[in-house]
Amino acid sequence: MSETTTIYLIRHGETVWNADHDRYCGWTDVSLSERGREQLKRLAERFRGVRLDRICASPLKRAVETAQAVAAGRGIRVEQVKGLIECHFGEWEGLTREEIRQRDPERYQLWRDRPSEVLLPGGETYAQVAQRFKQSMLDIVNQSQPGSHVLVVAHKTSIRLFLSDVLGAPLDHSRLMELDNTGVSVLRYEQIRGDSREFVIVNMNDTNHLTGL
Repeated sequence: MSETTTIYLIRHGETVWNADHDRYCGWTDVSLSERGREQLKRLAERFRGVRLDRICASPLKRAVETAQAVAAGRGIRVEQVKGLIECHFGEWEGLTREEIRQRDPERYQLWRDRPSEVLLPGGETYAQVAQRFKQSMLDIVNQSQPGSHVLVVAHKTSIRLFLSDVLGAPLDHSRLMELDNTGVSVLRYEQIRGDSREFVIVNMNDTNHLTGL
């Protein structure tokens, strides 16, 4: 049996838009909030002493800064992987749920009920995001040395879609998972049946490092 690759899949720290009525933030490159920067300190401490061989991140600065906080002092370069970027919300970027509901009520209702059927105006579909994210994750593990420990920083929607795909669940069910800022999910990539290697979810949304914050 081939050696197992361990993946720590992490959502970035809180941004100013997360804190402001949870505005839709896809490809918009917003900054971390003060609370988000404190979360990064806690996250870095949580990984102190944990073996990491590679650190990868979405190219958006909220993800890169989160990855850099863990990478500090390790001598590991943060690799930016474009396919890990968040879902592009198009014309909805920067709007709150209530603002979208008022401006685009019919599409918003479908988005709430069956989001996988919606092509966001100027943005992406769930299927497009899920496909590129999964391919990026496969590229990362296949380009890593067997037995590696890899930390990956990405975004709420894209991570949820990927985890749904791993479970074989409909993409609409991705919203049944909660992913907090700097929440840590752990996966293994290993040979579990036949000759194929697959992702196995070990833990989801570990936020113990945020206790008391």
